[in-house]
Amino acid sequence: MKKSIVKCYQNYVDAKLNNFLHQDASQIAIFNLDDKQVVNCAYRARSKKMFYSSNAPCDCYYDGKSIVVGGVAYPYINNLANHNLSNVLCAVLCVYMLGLDVEKAVKSLQTFVFDNHRMQVVGCKQNVRFVDDSKATNVHAVDCALRSINGDVCLILGGVDKGLDFTQLFESASFDKVRFVACIGQTAKQLQRHCQRYGINCALCQSLQSAVALCYQKALLGGGTVLLSPACSSFDMFESYQQRGDVFQQVVKDIVDA
Repeated sequence: MKKSIVKCYQNYVDAKLNNFLHQDASQIAIFNLDDKQVVNCAYRARSKKMFYSSNAPCDCYYDGKSIVVGGVAYPYINNLANHNLSNVLCAVLCVYMLGLDVEKAVKSLQTFVFDNHRMQVVGCKQNVRFVDDSKATNVHAVDCALRSINGDVCLILGGVDKGLDFTQLFESASFDKVRFVACIGQTAKQLQRHCQRYGINCALCQSLQSAVALCYQKALLGGGTVLLSPACSSFDMFESYQQRGDVFQQVVKDIVDA
C-alpha cells in the first residue's frame, strides 16, 4: 500500500513540475523555501527561480511583523494557519514580480476573510480553540488541516463512507499531534478500529454535539484545538457540510457562552 501511495504521489509531483519544464530563462518560477521537497526539485526549472518563506529571509518572507519583498517591509499581522501564510507570501511575490501595487495587495490580504467552514476559528474558551473545517471531506484535506495547527488536537472524524483509505491519514506525520479522536457517523466504527490499531485514544459518539463536548473536556486537560475536520461527506447525519459546520458552531457558542 505504501509503495502505491508513494508512486502515485511522485506522479503528482512530476506532473506539477512539468509546468516549469516548458518555461525558459526569460520567465519566472516561484517556489516555497519551507518545503524541502519543493526546494530539491526547483533545480529542474529552466526559468529564473524566486522563493518565499514564512520565516527564512529570501525573495519574499515574513519576519514576524511584516512581509518583506524587494527590500521593503510591509506591516502584516499574521492571523492565519501556516499553510495560508505561505499562500499569502506566494501571492505577494507574484504581485511584486508583476510590478503591481504590493502595499495595496498586502492591505487587502490583511482583511481577507475565508469562507465559512474552511479552517474557520469559531471560538476559544480557557486554553482551548475551536476550528470548523467541515469542508474537509477527504483524508488529504484533513492532513492539510492538521499540518496547519500548532499544538495538540482533539479531532472529530467521520461521516459517509466514500471508500477512502484512512490508513494514509493515520500514518501521516501530521497525525502525531492528534491526542483524541471522536468518531461519528457511518464510518465511526471503522475509524475506531484505526485508532485502536495505532494506539490513539478515541470514543464513539452518537451525535456531533456529544463529540464536541467530549473533545472539549479532553482538550481542557492540556490545552490545544478541537478540530472538526471529518474526512467524510455529511449526508448520513446532515443535509450538507454547511449544516454540519453550522451545528458545530452552535455547540461551540453554547460552550463558550456557558
